Amino acid sequence: MAFSRLCSTYSSLHRSADLLGKYNKVFLDYLKQGIIEPAKRNTEGQEHYLAHHAVITHKIRPVFDASAHPRGQPSLNDCLLRGPVLLPELVGLLIRFRLPKFVAISDIESAFLMVGLHPSDREFAKFLWVKDISRPPEGENIQYYRFARVAFGVICSPYLLAGVIRHHLGKYGEGVAAELANSLYVDNLHLGAETWPELLDKCQRAKEIFSEARMNLREFSSNSRELMKAIPEKDRLDSKEPKVLGMRWNTQGDTLSFLLPKEGVKSNTSRRAVLSSLAGIYDPLGLLSPSILPAKLFFQSFGTREETGTVPFLRKSRPFGNIFSKGGETQTFSLPRRALSTSTDKIELHTFVDASSCAYAAAIYLRGVNKNTVTTSLIFSKNRLKPKKGGKTLTIPRMELIAILIGVRATAYIEKEIGVPLAEIHLWSDSQIALSWVKSSQNQPTFVQRRLDEIKKHVNITFHYVRTDENPADLATRGYHLKSLIRVCYGGPVPNGWHKEEPTGLRTRRSTHLTLWKTKLKKYTLTKFYLSQSR
Repeated sequence: MAFSRLCSTYSSLHRSADLLGKYNKVFLDYLKQGIIEPAKRNTEGQEHYLAHHAVITHKIRPVFDASAHPRGQPSLNDCLLRGPVLLPELVGLLIRFRLPKFVAISDIESAFLMVGLHPSDREFAKFLWVKDISRPPEGENIQYYRFARVAFGVICSPYLLAGVIRHHLGKYGEGVAAELANSLYVDNLHLGAETWPELLDKCQRAKEIFSEARMNLREFSSNSRELMKAIPEKDRLDSKEPKVLGMRWNTQGDTLSFLLPKEGVKSNTSRRAVLSSLAGIYDPLGLLSPSILPAKLFFQSFGTREETGTVPFLRKSRPFGNIFSKGGETQTFSLPRRALSTSTDKIELHTFVDASSCAYAAAIYLRGVNKNTVTTSLIFSKNRLKPKKGGKTLTIPRMELIAILIGVRATAYIEKEIGVPLAEIHLWSDSQIALSWVKSSQNQPTFVQRRLDEIKKHVNITFHYVRTDENPADLATRGYHLKSLIRVCYGGPVPNGWHKEEPTGLRTRRSTHLTLWKTKLKKYTLTKFYLSQSR
């Protein structure tokens, strides 16, 4: 199997002498750096050969396939334990990245290849190449190599890398090392501070710590020009729009952006193509939930049809196609990287929930307060479709209760991940029936009671009633056109105060009631206050 893949890779690269030479040079560099070493056939013991092929991006590199296997036999990945996930939560890391005034990113150069492989395990990380690239892979021209380091593509490699880094950082105790452990996603580091000198000190300390493990921290990028000038030129990233956990970051404008599909779904598109379009939208924070909802509903409407995934939808696909199409051009949706535009004396968390006949949703906002200003920002949102199976028994009040439940779960998750103290935590619903269930101490029907039991465990959340026309989560339960969402301005007027009303919830103290725009509510206005929740 490995030999067959070698012949295929050699044949495709042999068409271009330049590519073949560069591919061979990668292995020669690996050999020089001690990443790989010459090997021999093991005729007595066990061994395994990895298949590999070339991937060409800005440069050519080999990719090893530990999932490849002969017919009827397990692959190397089938025989290995994946290991526990030691990575921080991606959503939590993105939210923390949006909080500081100054942020910087960098990555560890060839991180996986910096982790050594025990000699007894190297027999299972062998691969084939050629001795002379001008001759085909046959007979005496076959070269045997084996990895002396952990190979990328093996199922347990992420765990081994994370475990080694955690062990190394554990030598340094609390402080920067602890922050590094919570700010590192695989080999990508994300740091933040309120002043650029403080951030520079963190970057320099991080580079020192990783260099002691023979890991090179490089390709730094930041929204601070002063910091970038202080970073050695060889360690800077050339790109002004690097990727941060899958999102594009404009360091000059300090904005994060999403790339959306170029074209809408055509009239002869199948369910498989619709699902592929949905999967192509990377929105881990759920900020595009209102616009993606119609596409989800459209896809669900065909979920019970007895047809294969390649059967076209024909005329019924037109509504979905109109959601993303904009003249065949790539659309970009941008938002400020920093969630709260000013420094705050205290931070509050406000979760809005809502349900409609087809979906339920939660939208979570940060509210920063200081002596002079109040700023708000949407930091996380999620919506779910009403299930087709058993959905007929879900009344609107029960849907509203489910919305409160997912809002409570999301709130608890954000509270754990945000990494800053929260002065107050509030949850708002426009369903007086669902809120009366939450407030009541009487036993309810089984469906309701089970959800209430989980909701009432979170005693640090104060529950409130909000009018439907003032509930920003309403947008994520009914859908909103992407073209209008792209035109949204994230700024807007800031409230100077909140009206106080009696809370309808578990806690009995008085609390504030959020007042939104008092102007006549329009769709565009609603979108603004979904994203900014300014008034």
